[in-house]
Amino acid sequence: MTRDGGSKQFIIQHHDMSKRVLIISIVAVFTVCVFAEKNRLSLDGSWAFCYVDSASLPEELRLFYMSEYDCSSWDSISVPSNWEIAGKKIPEYGGDVKHCHGLYRRAFAASTLEDGNRLFLRFDGVLFAYELYINGHYVGYHASAFCRSEWDITDYLSNEGDNV
Repeated sequence: MTRDGGSKQFIIQHHDMSKRVLIISIVAVFTVCVFAEKNRLSLDGSWAFCYVDSASLPEELRLFYMSEYDCSSWDSISVPSNWEIAGKKIPEYGGDVKHCHGLYRRAFAASTLEDGNRLFLRFDGVLFAYELYINGHYVGYHASAFCRSEWDITDYLSNEGDNV
């Protein structure tokens, strides 16, 4: 939900639909939206989610962004939403807000890109900050309160098989 009560969408924009699968792994506290140019695919819905109530990730979660990581024991969270509204964390206010992590993973079908076409991932509303990984590769970091950010993820996609 946005501050005005509206909800954000999570959309991926691309040129052609395909059978590839991506897993987006994100360390964040957020509501999201992903988007691209001609075609759009909403990624709203259920995501795998793991809340970590500490400033550092425990050893068993440090490689959560890798394609082969098994997140089947994680909770799920609806996107768009936020941790507190979803009941994953007790709200904190003022100067006593602790540093913590929310790990998100989502598999989705991506497009088959023709030569010269690019695939962009757009986030329309992330609270605080996030890191983005595609197929185990670090794509980038963004820190801002609900400001849009967009990433060209084309170079992180595999030409053969599933993208994770």
